[in-house]
Amino acid sequence: MKVIDDFSINTTDYELAASLYNKLKSKGIQGSNIDFLICAVALSHDLSIYTYDKDFFRFAGAIPIKLLQ
Repeated sequence: MKVIDDFSINTTDYELAASLYNKLKSKGIQGSNIDFLICAVALSHDLSIYTYDKDFFRFAGAIPIKLLQ
């Protein structure tokens, strides 16, 4: 039984992650490359991110990610 879908990460996801990094860095918000890749894949597939990581809540103030708590 498959509960969670797997998503392939492609070049456009990496490019979006780099763009998110640059956008947030220009606003003084830092994060890890993996965090931005998670945000990029979530945005590409219209997914919400389930997290308690405070970094994602800071990201959500500057980029249109959806968060579940």
